[in-house]
Amino acid sequence: MSGVMMGCAGLNLMREHDALMQAFRWTGVIWRQGLFTVADVTSKLIYGLILSRFLLRLGASEVYRPSAEALGLEPTPAVDEVRAIR
Repeated sequence: MSGVMMGCAGLNLMREHDALMQAFRWTGVIWRQGLFTVADVTSKLIYGLILSRFLLRLGASEVYRPSAEALGLEPTPAVDEVRAIR
């Protein structure tokens, strides 16, 4: 009778071990997904900053007064003033 009881205890221990391992797998999946989400949001933020700065400089180089003022550059004549001169 004790052999049967020992077998059940061993089976329960294996089930607990499998459940624990499954929990660790899910925890790893959740951490990995969180890491990828943070990396994705961070890269989009950095790309947005680079793109906005580039577009401000592009606008300032094409004689757009608000872009030049946002960059702290000396505003050049507005586009309408340049067209009037031409």
